[in-house]
Amino acid sequence: MDLPEITSSKVLVVDDDEINRLLIRESLQKSGLLVEEVESGEEAIDHFRQNPTDIILLDVIMNGMDGFETCTLLRKLPSGLH
Repeated sequence: MDLPEITSSKVLVVDDDEINRLLIRESLQKSGLLVEEVESGEEAIDHFRQNPTDIILLDVIMNGMDGFETCTLLRKLPSGLH
């Protein structure tokens, strides 16, 4: 079954597990999405400040800053309100 192609949407994948990031990236790219990835909450915030994305897929359980704290801080950014 072919999936409908989605174009020009940019997704940021945040996960401290490299294999998870690889699997997610491969799946999303097959659907035509532009995928960027980082491995920590701190990196996600820095990346999003410089490169706002349409969608963020965020792991909840990560070393250091967890996904809940990362989400809270991302939502406080002007480009993170939506």
